[in-house]
Amino acid sequence: MLMSQLIAEDITYNQVKRLTNQLLEESDCLELPINIEKLYNYLGVNFILCDDLPDNVDSFLQMNFSNILVNEKMFFKDSLQKRMRFSIAHELGHFILHRRLVNFSTFDTYERYYDFFINLNTYEYYKIEKQADLFASLILVPDDLLQSEFNKLHRKYESPKEYFIIEQLSNIFEVSKEVIKIKLKSIDGGVMK
Repeated sequence: MLMSQLIAEDITYNQVKRLTNQLLEESDCLELPINIEKLYNYLGVNFILCDDLPDNVDSFLQMNFSNILVNEKMFFKDSLQKRMRFSIAHELGHFILHRRLVNFSTFDTYERYYDFFINLNTYEYYKIEKQADLFASLILVPDDLLQSEFNKLHRKYESPKEYFIIEQLSNIFEVSKEVIKIKLKSIDGGVMK
């Protein structure tokens, strides 16, 4: 098959939401923060720390689709733990959403695998990465759990400030404040009215 014919499927927010909710339920990962280790074990994906990944690579799904290689230097930095959780969830997104795309190709080296993704047209590459980001945000911060935690904070604290809510939710879900800001704006037109 020609590389130009290998395009990512269009996947809606609701399709990814249903998929992540089903996966969380089947894997019994509904406690906060979402246990990313339990998820990749449930999916049969190996987690491998690598000390020779470039500094600009947090993690990547190996071409055999059975291993997530994680930058060891970054993984053990406390200041990057939330980022690394998201990066690993992002790679699980590729595992779930893009296996069919990669199965059409044959890669006998990492360089060919890497070249494949780098040589996708900008639109296709962007779409694949955005889909994996969406998966990561929905698996780590499920909409229903975010709404519930948001409501709990509003009941517990009288008129809490936005930055306080974002910081608290970031700690509860163990994701960056930026992920929480984006999620709060995306749920049903935004829960922060």
